[in-house]
Amino acid sequence: MDFIINNISQGVDTQFLLKNGGLLIGAAACTYLGLNALRVNEDYANLRKLLESEDLQLLKNSEWIEVCFRMEEFYKLVPKRFMGFIKCVMNFIKFKNTEYIEKKRDTKKIKLLPRLARKYLHPIIESVRYLRAELEENYPEYLLDFDDIAAEVQNVHNTCASNVFLDCI
Repeated sequence: MDFIINNISQGVDTQFLLKNGGLLIGAAACTYLGLNALRVNEDYANLRKLLESEDLQLLKNSEWIEVCFRMEEFYKLVPKRFMGFIKCVMNFIKFKNTEYIEKKRDTKKIKLLPRLARKYLHPIIESVRYLRAELEENYPEYLLDFDDIAAEVQNVHNTCASNVFLDCI
């Protein structure tokens, strides 16, 4: 083991490491803690105002939280359409947490689950389209950012649809 360490440390300026190692480790630790603090510090201010605490907790425990958090920036521009989007997302989450589990127990209704899930998933995409149309009409400078988030919404939508389908097989 000493042989390996000696070969690895050959050519390494140990004086430099001793002098600046603490500084480098401190900078790395501050960066790591700062990034974690930013991640934890997402207080979802608008979502907290718009949703009841029970609904907010359901949203936080779902795969939709990141997309909804990113979509928050459009709340001030088109509040009515944003609320429609959040309402559709919450309807799907509530379906998934209640009816989905109950119907999954009944083997006859298992084959209907993907269709039932689509009943709740499609309005999410529809609300994103309405949101985009209103942004395009009134605030076209925000379309690039919105399209990026809309692509993420589509990905989460497809993932949820696939998961429901795979659960029924």
